[in-house]
Amino acid sequence: MEQRAGRWAAWLLLAPLLVSAETALGQEPAANAGSVAAPRLDLSPASGTESRPSPQELLREAILQLRQLPGSNRRVKRSVDDIVEAISESLAHKGESLYLDGSQIRSYPDGKRVFKYNKRALRRLQRGINSVRGNREAQSVFQQVARNLLEAQTEIARASIEAAQRLSAIGLADEWRVERAFRELEKAGQHDNSRKAMDALKKAWEASQRAVRRQSLAVIAFRDSPDPFSPELATSTLSITFKILARGHYSLDYVRVIQDPASGEVIRILNNRPWDGKDGTGRLVPDGSYPYLAFGQLTRLTVFDRRRGRIPVRKPGEYRAASFPITGTVMVDGTPPVLQAETTPPPNRRGWHNSDVTVSFKARDNLAGLFSVTPDLQVTTEGPGRRLRGMAVDRAGNSTSLDLEVKLDKQPPSVEVTWPKTGSRLEEGGMRLTGMVRDAVSGVAQVTCNGTPIRSWDTEFNCDLRLREGENRIRVEAVDHAGNGTMASIRVHGLSSAAAAGRFPAGKE
Repeated sequence: MEQRAGRWAAWLLLAPLLVSAETALGQEPAANAGSVAAPRLDLSPASGTESRPSPQELLREAILQLRQLPGSNRRVKRSVDDIVEAISESLAHKGESLYLDGSQIRSYPDGKRVFKYNKRALRRLQRGINSVRGNREAQSVFQQVARNLLEAQTEIARASIEAAQRLSAIGLADEWRVERAFRELEKAGQHDNSRKAMDALKKAWEASQRAVRRQSLAVIAFRDSPDPFSPELATSTLSITFKILARGHYSLDYVRVIQDPASGEVIRILNNRPWDGKDGTGRLVPDGSYPYLAFGQLTRLTVFDRRRGRIPVRKPGEYRAASFPITGTVMVDGTPPVLQAETTPPPNRRGWHNSDVTVSFKARDNLAGLFSVTPDLQVTTEGPGRRLRGMAVDRAGNSTSLDLEVKLDKQPPSVEVTWPKTGSRLEEGGMRLTGMVRDAVSGVAQVTCNGTPIRSWDTEFNCDLRLREGENRIRVEAVDHAGNGTMASIRVHGLSSAAAAGRFPAGKE
């Protein structure tokens, strides 16, 4: 209850400050000649669906705006080059002070250099405005660049304050220092001069950094890939290299605080081990994205005293320092991906193919995302049922497999008419034709005799026909279950009764 009260108190304090900041910033400040006026700053907290531009994006946009100015004026070109150089120093800074990871801001102790670089850029902007008086286009661009610089610093300060405020909710940061940081952030929007606004943003950032109790621990390297994450595998990667700034011998604990995405309540606090996807009662949490705080804590085992040397502390288990928190999200995904298989070309209604088949596996995963899917498979060997297996694995390690059969028959059946033989001369009228049909793979599906389906057959078949006088063409067609067809054709000559009697004397066929 105390933690919840502390958190709500911090936000209740923030609300009137932000409202007053909006009111104060609603008036456009007057720009003095030769100075860079402070633009209006948006200090309202971002909603869950709103995404703010990162400091990197703002600074790169500023450089792009400067580069687009015409270079015919030497003064403008010299001013642009000086300002771009200062902004580039901020972007290239890789020290302990600031770590910019895409749109997410990681803020650590000792961050004065970035403010120093951006303040230097503001000074050069002011000199540039003085040197290009009368050039309205250049002055307008310089004012916009100043806005971008201040917005970038505001995002840095805001992220640092919000992280400290979240840490204060679990008792690891001084709430009154967080409140002071909010007040300094409000003051930044009340200055008419950009340099004074930059100084106020720096103070707000420093106040949030000091809010973390006894900052004797700094982060010097950070690698964050806990997303995606599977409770079943219990694996996530979050490696941090700490730098101890105080004297003495210490043991270091790595702490992660998992929070509920809706309420912000603490779900689990873990020391030196990954999260298994369970809450404090041992139950698996629902799938989704969960915010976390990660930081280091020092347990001071011995301290150094000039007179007495190294001496143990009175309370060996007492935490003496904490690093500034790293914020991020971890994906809990225990749901396997959905996998489907498609064949090209598709099978016929009997499930058979009569040409080479390409089997494609398509999968989707709405949480962690797909890691691998079985590539396309080619089926060229005939058979009544070749078994294939496809598999999809998401980035959390959950897998789905799918088994299917591909029935392939590329050869048509064989048809042979055993009686009568082609060229036979027979009496007109009724006649029974006999033959043989075979298909070793899919089997014969249909046999027709002059277009009339034969109702039953095994290997042998027969059909009753009626011959007319003269030449008769007889077609026997067979189709297998895969759709392959073949045809056998014979010609016989029909004789009239009289002609047949003369051809076949009595007692002879």
